[in-house]
Amino acid sequence: MGSRDSLCKIAALIGVFVVWQVQAFPTHAGHDADAGELRDDILDINRGLDHLFEGDIAGNPNRNAILDEKRRWKFPIPYILTDSLELNAKGVILQAFEEYRLRSCVDFKPYEGETTYISFTKLSGCWSYVGDDKTGQNVSIGSRCDTKAIVQHELLHALGFYHEQSRSDRDDYVKIWWDQIEEGMGHNFNKYEDDFITDLNTAYDYESIMHYRPLSFNKNESIPTITTTIPYFNEVIGQRLDFSAVDITRLNRMYDCDSGYYMKFEAYSASISALLESRILYPKRDEQCLQFFYKMSGAAGDKLVIWIRTDDGTGTVRSVRKIHTITGDGDAVWKIAHVTLKVTKKFRYFFQGIKGSAGSSGAILIDDITLTETVCPNAVWQIRNFTNILATTAPGSSVKSKCFVNSEGYSFGIRVYPNGKHVDYPDYVGMYMHLCSGENDAVMEWPAANRQMTIVAMDQDPDVKLRMSSTRSFTTDTNPLWNKPTATSGAVWDGSCNCFRSQDYGWSTFISHKHLQRRSFLKNDDLIITADFNDLTHLIKTEVPVKPAAPSNDITDDV
Repeated sequence: MGSRDSLCKIAALIGVFVVWQVQAFPTHAGHDADAGELRDDILDINRGLDHLFEGDIAGNPNRNAILDEKRRWKFPIPYILTDSLELNAKGVILQAFEEYRLRSCVDFKPYEGETTYISFTKLSGCWSYVGDDKTGQNVSIGSRCDTKAIVQHELLHALGFYHEQSRSDRDDYVKIWWDQIEEGMGHNFNKYEDDFITDLNTAYDYESIMHYRPLSFNKNESIPTITTTIPYFNEVIGQRLDFSAVDITRLNRMYDCDSGYYMKFEAYSASISALLESRILYPKRDEQCLQFFYKMSGAAGDKLVIWIRTDDGTGTVRSVRKIHTITGDGDAVWKIAHVTLKVTKKFRYFFQGIKGSAGSSGAILIDDITLTETVCPNAVWQIRNFTNILATTAPGSSVKSKCFVNSEGYSFGIRVYPNGKHVDYPDYVGMYMHLCSGENDAVMEWPAANRQMTIVAMDQDPDVKLRMSSTRSFTTDTNPLWNKPTATSGAVWDGSCNCFRSQDYGWSTFISHKHLQRRSFLKNDDLIITADFNDLTHLIKTEVPVKPAAPSNDITDDV
């Protein structure tokens, strides 16, 4: 088509691309870790890296692990975290590993001299090879690539996958606007037949973490190069929240996975006198997190007790130990619970209801029970009636959590700006953390450097393997911001917690209102936020020498 006709047709679509238009992050952002949901994506970060195929694939693009089984990995995959990586990137890579373990049979282990491995390193940009080349290879997590979703994306390349819009049937689902693509970049939009890329018998996936965004290789900053045939999905393609359900289906089909470390039980409604017990479980790791939703509709004082039965030494699971007790307060609302289990041999867990008084009536309802072999979060904040909070809170105004204490003893809190911290971005939720003064401060290390703060807005899909939560992390340093919160350190006194509170640090555009409404972020009108403040000091020096191997054509630097 002629360029004038093309521009007219594109102009008619511009209204649906407001969310993708280039927006300068406010210069008055202050203590912001990065631009949150508006931060640069992979193709923006990689601009000018001409040696890459489809924007972030290194090496020979004809290698395809989906079709060539010799290029598929054996698990666990040996890995090296080189010391060129930023500390936050190291922590984020380990977060991505946990997501793979949760949803598939893909696993990772520290390198111990194997001939094949992945070396995570900080070169220019975010990129990976496709498939296992059997001689060791780089995955670059360069500057600005340190998000869990970007690491997940690059690892899917390493595991053998290409971008979603490369499929042979893509023209049925998206339109490529060829005259809006940067000169010389059209090859990045090629599609490939099934003898090169196979879809593993899955449908086209607008939600795939492997899909391009609308403004990919575009020569005009606000006109898209790729649009969807169903307009609704123009604001979905290129999401960087998490794996989609189809991403995981393909991964599990390709590697013949049965299951990961995840166990699920259906919803239950039990009377107060009932017991609810799991099947026998066989842990693979030494710590588990039991997560569930519960509602206690009886009188205050009713109890929900979590127990475990373990092997008594004879092979019989019958040794009983109490783990945790929840006491009802009579409010009859759904709440979330996380209970830490540390079990190393086969076990069952079970719930027991105890009536607090003879006059108590009602029931205990338990739903969405999941057991993951991960550490429970340091902090869980369930904000009720969030739709009303969105409607009644002015931009720049916030709601504040209580102070939580991490496993080391540091006290911290979270502040949420429902309609943005800055008036420039009223359509985004801002999220920040701050240190609180606490009873352990005298023995804590100050400044609280090399700690990774991770905040998660939780997608409440009943199946934890299908959740697409929004996760963001930053890592502290020796900046005075992380000194002990006192009147002389710049902290302010907060009467609501009877503590000093440091300045906020986080993201003014953590998640957009559109993403918040699109999935199950507001189930029962509750926004659930989890947070961790973890010591990464042990990751400062992680690089190990590589055993000499046969020469390869791998990229070691790209300048």
